[in-house]
Amino acid sequence: MQSYLDTFPAILVARPDYLTRSLQFAGLALIQRIEITIDEQQRFGDRGIVMLQVAKQLLCTPQAAMKTLFAQDFT
Repeated sequence: MQSYLDTFPAILVARPDYLTRSLQFAGLALIQRIEITIDEQQRFGDRGIVMLQVAKQLLCTPQAAMKTLFAQDFT
């Protein structure tokens, strides 16, 4: 992420919510992956529960996820 922001710093000017939205989209993609796994394997174990918790954090509290993932607050 830092390399992307170093290369394209204007993205934060054009879209101040870029990082927040990126994490939310990552959470949504993770949920879609969980759905595919359930459809294919017909199971939802501990790993799926952890993935769902991560996806929930990405979607609902992206600011907290930023601190966890990047060890800094980009806001």
